Amino acid sequence: MNKINQHSMEQKSLRLLLFLAIILLLGACTPQKNLIYFQSDTPKDSVYTYVYPKDKSEFVQPYTLTENDELFVNVMCGSEQTREDFKVLSSTVNYSMNETALYMTSFTIDSKGYISFPIIGEIYLKGLTLEEARVLIEEKVQEYAYDAIVTCKLVNFRVEILGEINRPNVYTFSKDKVSIFDVISTAGDLTYHANRKAIKIIRKENNRDIIYTLDLRRADILQDPNFFLKSGDIVFVEPNKVTKDFANFNIPMSTIASSLSIISTAISLVLLILTIKGN
Repeated sequence: MNKINQHSMEQKSLRLLLFLAIILLLGACTPQKNLIYFQSDTPKDSVYTYVYPKDKSEFVQPYTLTENDELFVNVMCGSEQTREDFKVLSSTVNYSMNETALYMTSFTIDSKGYISFPIIGEIYLKGLTLEEARVLIEEKVQEYAYDAIVTCKLVNFRVEILGEINRPNVYTFSKDKVSIFDVISTAGDLTYHANRKAIKIIRKENNRDIIYTLDLRRADILQDPNFFLKSGDIVFVEPNKVTKDFANFNIPMSTIASSLSIISTAISLVLLILTIKGN
């Protein structure tokens, strides 16, 4: 093999090595567009505006109560005897109650949609919003104490989140309106390898398990009816296949270094063999 051909072969080998290195580097990286939330086609310095339907303050219907929901109900009024009759705690105690105490003193909506309330008896709450339930209970309590004020909180809004999340767990919220980002931020955000365009929500509806998919990268996600979750939802964050596959080979940079070393050694051996044969 003459020197010209050998030099040409070495150049081609170097180009091949460089090409393979670039492929490995690109494969180990996740494009920035797959990591950013709330993306839109509008310029970055402009304002992305949501226009709600007429007489609406949001796109999603408010949460409605259903069986097995746990409600903490407190009655405040001037009569100490009335407070005793309704078996409620003083307002100063309520502020110091933890999650377990709230749960133990709450009222459970049974399979027929009722709660059993002191003195009043059964009250049908299934299908009502939390505010509608509060107003209804307050009206019934005021039949016994005209100055009574009722507060009502949902204490068992639980969502399970797992997969490519920093702190997978079951989280409990003391409000009836919980968005997908409320849960993600509580769980410490998604990992680098999370597939942000295909977040799965597993929900039980009418004795059926239904899987919904959310794309967190879209700016119009607030218009998605599943942006706000329901109690009992399971959120699964699946991995981005490309970045996860590379991660499984013992972290990208170490993989790249070892791979390039093997490729370089192989090319050197091929060149050595060709040189020996040419001589």
